[in-house]
Amino acid sequence: MVGQQELGARTGTFVNPLGLGCIGMSDFYGSSDEESTVNGKPEYIRQCCEDSLKRLGVKTIDLYYMHRPDPETPIIEETMQALAELVKEGKIRYIDLSTHGVDDIRRAHKIHPITTYQIEYSAWTLDIGTNDILQTTRELGISTVAYSPLDLGFLTCAIKSRIDLKKGDWRLAKHRFSVEFFLKNLELVKQIDTFAQKKGATEAFNV
Repeated sequence: MVGQQELGARTGTFVNPLGLGCIGMSDFYGSSDEESTVNGKPEYIRQCCEDSLKRLGVKTIDLYYMHRPDPETPIIEETMQALAELVKEGKIRYIDLSTHGVDDIRRAHKIHPITTYQIEYSAWTLDIGTNDILQTTRELGISTVAYSPLDLGFLTCAIKSRIDLKKGDWRLAKHRFSVEFFLKNLELVKQIDTFAQKKGATEAFNV
């Protein structure tokens, strides 16, 4: 059985530490047994939940993520109903939606309260402040989880060239890491680094 870890500092909320590393952890836990897929069908969601409970050795998952909208299951109510049933059964405590649009958020929240909403948010990606996402989550009382606040590693200043990323690294397919834009973005990172040094802070802290 895995021990509990406090979420944050002096919050009094303890969770399974394995639940904190739910994405991009293949270097630590090994590759997935299955090909990565997006599937919002109720039966698939239930099976994934049951499988996760067995792997983690727990009876309840604290926060269960629906990481991407499923284009094959466009009716978000079907997905949310399945998640709501898992909450009722005590198999999950809270529900997260990730990268869904405003309409999906509102419709899903009517079926069952959404606790958190995950979206990319960094100095490079400020969309949620202009596309009504942040306004909507605040209105509904949904906490926003910032995905990749250091811009996929760019703002750590550890990535100096494209060859610093291993062959096959999925970030190389991102526009900001492309041959066309990498050097331009690197110049912006250097400006942030210079400003941070003047303040006696790291680039990440400054952002």
